[in-house]
Amino acid sequence: MAHYRFDPDSPKGLSNERVISLHEDKEGTLWIGTYIGLNKFDSGSGTFVRYLNDPSDPNSLSDNRIWSIYEDEKGYLWLGTNGGLNKFDKTTGKFIHYTEKDGLPNNVVYGILNDRDENLWLSTNKGIAKFDIKTESFINYDVRDGLQGNEFNPGAYYRTRDGKLYFGGENGLNSFYPQRIKNNPHIPPIVLTGFKKFNNSVVLDTTISEINSLNLSYRENFFAFEFAALDFTFPEKNSYAYKLEGFDTEWIMSGNRRYASYTNLDGGDYVFRVKGSNNDGVWNHEGRSINIYISPPFWQTWWFKIVSAIFTLVLLLGTYKYRINRMREQQAKLETSVNEKTKELKEKYDRLSSGEHDWDRQNEPAARSAG
Repeated sequence: MAHYRFDPDSPKGLSNERVISLHEDKEGTLWIGTYIGLNKFDSGSGTFVRYLNDPSDPNSLSDNRIWSIYEDEKGYLWLGTNGGLNKFDKTTGKFIHYTEKDGLPNNVVYGILNDRDENLWLSTNKGIAKFDIKTESFINYDVRDGLQGNEFNPGAYYRTRDGKLYFGGENGLNSFYPQRIKNNPHIPPIVLTGFKKFNNSVVLDTTISEINSLNLSYRENFFAFEFAALDFTFPEKNSYAYKLEGFDTEWIMSGNRRYASYTNLDGGDYVFRVKGSNNDGVWNHEGRSINIYISPPFWQTWWFKIVSAIFTLVLLLGTYKYRINRMREQQAKLETSVNEKTKELKEKYDRLSSGEHDWDRQNEPAARSAG
């Protein structure tokens, strides 16, 4: 009996000794999921190829803990991890991630089962999700849909020959035929239901649901919108996403929270957009939008900036001219002082020269007598 263990000195050994999932693919290759990474086993050499999470590589595993492995008809491996659902292309060695940001109810995916339409059914720590591989969209189910609880357990999932799915959790067992679960096809209209400034409701001339634009001053840049998806099959399960164009770079998934607030925005043009889904995850992607203009304070307006630039330029030019004039005045004073000093020295020199000549004339007869 062969025994494979983790060897820190062997890069071709098993990545971790705690094995929690196994799968043999269509080519007969064994894949091993552990607490630390995915392993491809070469039975001929008894070695392993490791696939681990690399924070610097967005195409690596999203998380190292591999709870479940499933292979679809095209040969892709689907992995349930602590970091969401991963799609693995064995030919390229790259992973694609699906997480809560993409609609998954929870990033801990314990079990993966398929139905007759090749949808994936995932057990998580927050209910069961149906994943449509073609559209890459999720429909989520929780205790309000009859589940034993929102938390399921690793290893507790099974598909029978007739297509019935079983998932085990903290409070018992769920079983169902996927084809018998009918989804709500209604695309819900999305409406704005309220507008607030500084947490106070605002009464507008026209209801917020009919307004397409708002003008606000920079003093009113703390505001919030309330919204709703008009599907009442199970309104507690309606979901929302919103985005303020000009500020948010991505859609913000807010779950069933029906409001969005913003504060300390700069003056300028913005567009608030909100979209929503019904209880079965059917989205109205067009949603609702409203244009917002926030007038900036006068010191941020274009005319003030131009005036300030002109004033600054005039000030700089004035300062420059003042300094040039000061330098010229100082130079003139210096020249005057130098001229005066020169004249004074010349006068002294002339007086000294005149005195020497007088002394020479006075002493000339004496000099001749002495001779």
